[in-house]
Amino acid sequence: FWELASRFVYSLYDVDENTVVVINGDRAEWVRQGVKYFPKAIYQVDTFHLMRELRDIFGHDSPVMRELVAAREADVTGAAFIARMAEAYAQLHDPKKRQRCRAMLKDLKDMPEAVVDYRHRLRAQGIATEGFRGLGAAESQVDTFADRVKHRGRSWSRHGLAAIMEVLCWRNTERLKHVMQRIEAFLIRTKASLAEVKQEAVRLVERVVAEGVGVLRQAHVPITEAGRTRSGGLSRLMHRVISGATG
Repeated sequence: FWELASRFVYSLYDVDENTVVVINGDRAEWVRQGVKYFPKAIYQVDTFHLMRELRDIFGHDSPVMRELVAAREADVTGAAFIARMAEAYAQLHDPKKRQRCRAMLKDLKDMPEAVVDYRHRLRAQGIATEGFRGLGAAESQVDTFADRVKHRGRSWSRHGLAAIMEVLCWRNTERLKHVMQRIEAFLIRTKASLAEVKQEAVRLVERVVAEGVGVLRQAHVPITEAGRTRSGGLSRLMHRVISGATG
């Protein structure tokens, strides 16, 4: 995985010996191996997974949780967090929770700094972090993409999937808003009909997506070429669906 992932990163970005690469993961050993593939990489335990497991063990709004959060923010080395967690572990009585807490402590003992938000750690090194986002949002971002392309009975080509991802990224980062503003300006300037606006919108979005993923490919639905009897009426239905989508 990291052979492919690192090649992709190097091909997309100008990574040199001074470039800090931040790897966000859920304590799995194979994810942590990623730091070996970049000259200057740091690892962070994903905040979403970390906080969720701590809440399961110590309670959602317990005094221990509040102290752990405070310790995590106060010490960039993570030592204060690990020390407080070890104290809390000694006070646990539930066998299952003790087992989970012990496993966490075992995973974190060799990388205590990984529990600290990467922005705090970079600032401690004198690196400006203005505009940097927290990585705890990674899980919800994955869900956003997965909801669009999975569990809907559809199949995507690599190029089609890349185009969808690009548009979703631009929408979530408000870059697509720029395209919509251009469409609005086109409507006001030309007083175009709705059909003309739709055509302009399609051209703009295709241009925007093509900048990120290359040439868009067109395809057809094979079932539309089958007769009504052979397809059990599905070919007619798909013709109507396609006509409605493009009309």
